Amino acid sequence: MHRRWTLLLFGLLAAACGSDAAPPSAAELAAVDPATRAQPSLPPQQPRSSDPRIAACAAALQLGDLSRVQAVLLELGEGHSPEAVCLRARLLASQGDTVGAVRELEQARKLWPDEGSLFATAAEIHAAGGRLESAHDEIRAGLARAGPTADLSRARGVLLLLQQGGAKAGLAHLLEARQKDPGVFFVSGPLAEAHRLLASQALAKEQPGEALVHVRAGLQVEPGNADLKLLNADALLASGDFDAALPAYEQLMREGRDLGASLAMDYQRGALVALRDGQRELAVQRYRRARELGASTKELGFGAQVLHEEALEQMQRADEAWEQRRWGDARAALAEALALEPENLAARHQLGVACFKELDYACAEKAWSEVLEQAAREGVALPDPVHLNLARALHAQQKFQELRSLLEGYLAATPEGEWAAQTREMLARLER
Repeated sequence: MHRRWTLLLFGLLAAACGSDAAPPSAAELAAVDPATRAQPSLPPQQPRSSDPRIAACAAALQLGDLSRVQAVLLELGEGHSPEAVCLRARLLASQGDTVGAVRELEQARKLWPDEGSLFATAAEIHAAGGRLESAHDEIRAGLARAGPTADLSRARGVLLLLQQGGAKAGLAHLLEARQKDPGVFFVSGPLAEAHRLLASQALAKEQPGEALVHVRAGLQVEPGNADLKLLNADALLASGDFDAALPAYEQLMREGRDLGASLAMDYQRGALVALRDGQRELAVQRYRRARELGASTKELGFGAQVLHEEALEQMQRADEAWEQRRWGDARAALAEALALEPENLAARHQLGVACFKELDYACAEKAWSEVLEQAAREGVALPDPVHLNLARALHAQQKFQELRSLLEGYLAATPEGEWAAQTREMLARLER
C-alpha cells in the first residue's frame, strides 16, 4: 500500500517498522472470531465523548497538524476519555514513539479493560509499523472483550486492506463500522483506499464500469483524493468516454499532476475516435492539444497531416483578408495557422508582415526574429530578405543598437549574399 494512504489512514506521520511471524491471511481476518460468538453478553462500551475538542483533534491528526493535536490533548488532560487516550497514542506513534504509544494504551486498559477502541487503536498502530500478526492479536483480544464494535470493525477492515485480495472484505468491515457508528473516527481514509484498490483491480480486469462505481464511491468519501481522481480519468478513458476523460486529465494537470507525454497520446487516440465519428473539428482540437503537450510532428503521424491541412486553410483565409486589406483578420488567421503548425515558416513570416501593417512593430519583431532563428536552426534558405524586414521593425521602435548588430551580423555571415548591397545601404544610412 502506498505510503501516503498509510499516513492519512492512521494519522501517523512516522511509525517504527518491524515484523512478526507470518501475517494472517485475508480469510482469517475476515472471519468472525469464535471468542466473540461464544460470549453470551458483552460489556457496554464507554459513550462517545461529546467534547468538540475530540473531533477537532482527530481531524487535525488526519491532516498531519501534530502541533494542533498536541495542544488540544494538553487541554484535555490525562484520563479524559478513551478517545483522548487513543488520540494521544496515535500522536506518539506519529512522532516515532511506538513503544510509548502501546504503553499508553496498556495503561488505559487498566481503567477501561473492555473498551474496544483501545484494542482497535493498538491494532492499527501495529499495522502501521508492519507488525500485522501483533495487530491481528489485538483485534482477537478486542473482539473477545468488547465484541464487534465500530472501532474494531474499522481495524479489521484496515488489516484486510493490507492483505493480498482483502480489499472487498475490508470494504465490507469499514462500511459496517460506519453503519454501527456514523461518527467513528479514521474511517474515511481506509474507505477511500478500499475503493481505490477495488477500482484498480477492476481496471486491470478491463471492467471500467465497475471501476467507476468504486471511484465515485471513494470520491464521495474523499473528494480531493488525487489517486482516485486519476483512476476516474483512467476508467473514463478505458470506457471510451474521451469527452469526459480528457477534461478530467486536464484538471489533474492544473492541480499539478505531471501527465505530459501520456496525455498527449490520449489526445491522439481521442482525435482518431473523433475522425472515425465524422467530427473533424473536434479531432483537430485534440491533435492541436496533443502538439501543445509536446507531441512532435513524427509522433503525431497522420495527425500532423490533419493539422497541416487546417493550417493551409487558415493561410487561405489570411490571403483573402489580405486582398481586402483587413490586416487584423489576416493576423488572426495566421496566428491560428501557427497554433496548428508552429514550424510553418511562411505563416510566421506573413504574420510579421500583418503585424507591421497594423503598426504593431513589437509583434513584427518577434515574428521575424523567430523566422530567422528557425531558418538558421534548420538550415533553411529564406526566399525573402527577412532580416531587412526585421531591421525596419527595429528602426520603427528606435532599437538602433539591435538594428546595427543585426545588419553587421548578416554581412559578417554572408558578405556576398543576395541582399548584401541593400544591407550595406541600410547600415550606411543608420551611421549618418
